[in-house]
Amino acid sequence: MPVGVSDEPNTPSPLADGHRCLRLASAWAPVPLGGRGMRAAGERRPCTPRPASAPHRWARAHAQVASALPWTDVATQDLRRVPAAGRDPDRPGARWRIRASLPEPNSEMSVASLDGFVYVVAGYPSSRVSVTTVQVYDPTHDRWSVTTPLPRALNHTVSAAVGGILYVIGGQPDAGGGAAVVGDRIYVAGGRPPRGHDFAVYTPATDTWAVLPDLPTQRNHLGMVAVGADLYVIGGRFGAGFESEQTAVVERDDTQTGRWALSESLPLPRGGVNAVAAYGCIHVFGGEGSSHTDTGVHPDHDVFDPFLNRWYRLPPMPVPVHGVTGGAFLGRDIYLPGGGTLIGGASGSSVHQAYRPYLRCQARTTG
Repeated sequence: MPVGVSDEPNTPSPLADGHRCLRLASAWAPVPLGGRGMRAAGERRPCTPRPASAPHRWARAHAQVASALPWTDVATQDLRRVPAAGRDPDRPGARWRIRASLPEPNSEMSVASLDGFVYVVAGYPSSRVSVTTVQVYDPTHDRWSVTTPLPRALNHTVSAAVGGILYVIGGQPDAGGGAAVVGDRIYVAGGRPPRGHDFAVYTPATDTWAVLPDLPTQRNHLGMVAVGADLYVIGGRFGAGFESEQTAVVERDDTQTGRWALSESLPLPRGGVNAVAAYGCIHVFGGEGSSHTDTGVHPDHDVFDPFLNRWYRLPPMPVPVHGVTGGAFLGRDIYLPGGGTLIGGASGSSVHQAYRPYLRCQARTTG
């Protein structure tokens, strides 16, 4: 199905740039873009979910598969600091492994999951030339394919899936924020100055945006996840460049009351982080701006228990990376594809790391 540019006007978006949704019949359809919308030619009905086997029918390139290493046990968390109630007896240890490499090296891209697949959207390789590429990973068979490209090249997007549709939001120059889904709505926060306080919500069912009370601490290159009805905005940096000051601030928004509150800060300030929720815990990986490594990339892996408001330091990542926005927790594993291995934007990689968590975080009762 060809992709074309619609002549019909679009309703304004509160974000500086726009967003798109992936029509799962191999085309892109628009949602509000402030006058810069794209639509699959002749299409006006909503996007509809595809059959589970569809990626193998509409992939544009042959799947590239690399042999994967077996699961390797790593040093477990310092159990003296982890409450017994937070340990899962069915998961005796946390483990890392390297999975099939990305077909195309990438960083400053967004990652999301949809229908059991991992999507890596746009970004740029070490050339720092933005791409339209959309890469799809099949965890069951440990293989990649390249599917329908975006209508335009972008980097620093955020992606989220709602109702069988993948939404791609934002892009340079004001991007660098995060996104998370609560219920059937997509929340977006932060961005490069002067958009660092931005906070808005998109409702796909009505195709509308609403501007929400400002993110208290302006920042970009942050981590953002949802746990229940609460949103967490984690770390980041204050300025536009990677040498700007980093922050350890963690702020929580109760989407039911619309009120912001501080949570316990990260153990170490860092920007360019990636955050993924698993079993009620929030895992924060990597980041850039480290003065303690030769690469300038943080190897840190920390986990936050939102019910105890407490952080735990975990063993470092096998390959420290930054420039990955969002992630995928599918089955029992967190997938962390691509990312930059050196500070700055000129080191997009094809490395694909997977982490199998075993900690659970949940509300606990006493008595």
